[in-house]
Amino acid sequence: MPPVVAVDHGAGLRRLGVGRRRFAADVMASAAEVTEAVLTPPTGRLVRRRVTTGA
Repeated sequence: MPPVVAVDHGAGLRRLGVGRRRFAADVMASAAEVTEAVLTPPTGRLVRRRVTTGA
C-alpha cells in the first residue's frame, strides 16, 4: 500500500519535503516495528485492572 499512496500523493509529499521513496521506506520500517511488537509474546505477569465507569 505505501507505494500506491506515494504515487497518488507525490505532489503533496514533495510540498512537505519528503520524497516518494523515503515515504515508502519510512512506512515500511514503521510497519515492521509494529508487526514485531504485535507478534511478540508478552513477558512477565499480566495484571488485570478493574475498569470503573462514571461517577
